[in-house]
Amino acid sequence: MDIEKRQRATLSFYFVQFVTGLASACSLFLVASGLSIIFGVTRVVNFAHGAFYMLGAYIGYTLTDRLGELFEKRAKDAGVSVEEIEKQSAAAVPIGRLSRPDEFAALVAFLCSERASSMTGTTIQIDGGLIKGLL
Repeated sequence: MDIEKRQRATLSFYFVQFVTGLASACSLFLVASGLSIIFGVTRVVNFAHGAFYMLGAYIGYTLTDRLGELFEKRAKDAGVSVEEIEKQSAAAVPIGRLSRPDEFAALVAFLCSERASSMTGTTIQIDGGLIKGLL
C-alpha cells in the first residue's frame, strides 16, 4: 500500500508539473501571438525605449544531469541498464538521438548575437523532430 501511495504522489507531481508547464507555454504563446498580430497590423511595436524583441526556443529531450538522474531511476525500477533506457528514449526522437546542451546554447548565443538582430516574434524548436508541426 505504501508503494502505491508513493507512486500516486510521484504521478501527481509529474501531472502538476506538466499542467503548470502547459499553462505557462500557453500564456507565452498568447502574448507572442498578440504581439505578432499587433506588429503585423501596425508595423510598429515600440515600448518607449526602442523595439521589443521576443524570441523563444522550445527544447525536447536534452542530455542533462537531471535527465541522467531520471534515466537512473527508470532503469532501477525496470531492472535494466541506464544505456537501455537512454536507447529507448533516443528511439522515440525522429533524429534517433537526444539533444545536447551545447546545441541549445549555440542557438541562444546566436539569438543574442548581432547576426540575429532582425529576428523577432518567433519560436524555434530544438526537439529533434518530436513536435510534428509548427509552433
